[in-house]
Amino acid sequence: MPSELSISTIIQVSQISQYLANAENHKVKYFRGSVNDITLGRKIYMVRKALQRMNTLNPSESTLRQVAEYNLQLDGPYQQQALTILNSSICISPNILTQPVSQSVTSGSNVTFTVVVTGTPTISFIWMKDNVVIPGQTSNSYTVTGATLTDAGSYTVSVANGCGSVTSSPAVLTVAAGLSGDAFWGTTDYSANLLIGFDNVPYNLSFPITHGNPLSVQFPSGAANNQYIVVRYPIGEGVKTAYANAPLNNGIIPNIAFDNVITIGSFLYIFSRSGNPFSQNTLVPVFFS
Repeated sequence: MPSELSISTIIQVSQISQYLANAENHKVKYFRGSVNDITLGRKIYMVRKALQRMNTLNPSESTLRQVAEYNLQLDGPYQQQALTILNSSICISPNILTQPVSQSVTSGSNVTFTVVVTGTPTISFIWMKDNVVIPGQTSNSYTVTGATLTDAGSYTVSVANGCGSVTSSPAVLTVAAGLSGDAFWGTTDYSANLLIGFDNVPYNLSFPITHGNPLSVQFPSGAANNQYIVVRYPIGEGVKTAYANAPLNNGIIPNIAFDNVITIGSFLYIFSRSGNPFSQNTLVPVFFS
């Protein structure tokens, strides 16, 4: 343990040990009726003063560490108690090393804000959203699970101990509505209108989209019986060139089942060919990739 302590800390430990030794000598002499080694406190004092002087005059002195460790040996039975007293007396105000970071997500995502701090003694954390305390959030990180539009706002954390407090910079959470597409199934063929850029399709279901992944559309059982199909999705997802609906259908778009993928406004469209209703297995989704 001695080699783990800095010279300045050893000096502080020895100073406290000196006081403890002198106090013990006084107690033994006057309350126990016996004589203790009254020279120990004096020895600790003399070596400590020599160590202080050496450290001031030449901190790189080669024998400095040896003198320091000898000083600790003299501290003897008082060393651990002195360290405890010293550590309990150290108080350093909290300091934020890493601020929480602003994030933008789609609804349903999990978001974690984290702060990295220093300070002594133990630090407490209070997270706030728009300057309102979030109950029960007292660690150095805070997680929003399944973010909704109402979770958007400014998040800060107040960090404190007995020596002071500091509040982090605000981290702004932006939550966008989740991506989704629309689909139609029925007996009406809308391909002619769509091919001339006219969308009058009465969509009867919506489906979620994970950006960059294939579209997965779960049609209901009624769609299995040779129904016309239209799928509309945001243009940012790119043109889908293949579909699969095991075990009945799979292929390349366009082919016998679907017409060309077209663009109308900010949407891309996949739809049945004119006069060709689509047979499918509604126990599994239709995938477009």
